Amino acid sequence: MSTVSHSSLLDILGLVAPPKTVLVVGSGSGTSPFIRWLRQQSPDQVCLVEADPNRFSALRKNPMIKADWETLNRVVTTESVSSRFYQLSNSAESCLLPAAALQKIWPDVCEVPADRTGSETMEVTMAALIRNRQTPPNWLFIDCLPAALLLQEIHPALHRLDVVMARVVADTSYSVPNSNKKAVDRCLSAQGFHCVLLEPERHPAFHTAIYVRSFKAHESRIDQLESELQEVKSRMESQREQICLAERQLASIKELLLPEPQ
Repeated sequence: MSTVSHSSLLDILGLVAPPKTVLVVGSGSGTSPFIRWLRQQSPDQVCLVEADPNRFSALRKNPMIKADWETLNRVVTTESVSSRFYQLSNSAESCLLPAAALQKIWPDVCEVPADRTGSETMEVTMAALIRNRQTPPNWLFIDCLPAALLLQEIHPALHRLDVVMARVVADTSYSVPNSNKKAVDRCLSAQGFHCVLLEPERHPAFHTAIYVRSFKAHESRIDQLESELQEVKSRMESQREQICLAERQLASIKELLLPEPQ
């Protein structure tokens, strides 16, 4: 697993597999480090999905969100589970899991009344993006629980992705349904993904896991980058030679035209 920082790894991945169409499920109010990083990139399309009405309202007002990014107030779910979205007293943890599933991590968390939000399956959300731009997402960030369940829903489409990021429970002493890192690993490993970074959150049980395809999947792009680097090095070497020549010529001009100091 990589030891580089979260931001440095994103910069590297942005070169190897540039984000073209990006889907973020559970985008909150749009203040995550990933969304801040995404602002510096030039993706063709970004779709931010948030189920919590209050957090979605903050997302729409967030000046960091670019005008051409799509924002949806939607519960993204699966065919295999109820579409109910549980609004929790800790709003950052509101998800498809009831409060009881998280109480070993957050002992005081409880469910609170909330207006019902429209829902659609993960598969439908992905298909809508493809219809709109004719381009499937190549970066996916599931910034909510349970990531493994949502990934299972789109298993046939995982081969189209270059980078998958997921919020996971990395502490094995906690068992949260379809949310532990091992469950996400199982979903993605069969499609050639491996985890390259675990970025801890404030609560040590939670991490953001970044998965990329194997080296072979990006070999041609890496070869291209190596070739571009060699071209830059050649240009720099040529420029160094020109600078040395110009310095010698300048020295000769000074010697010929400027009188020596008395």
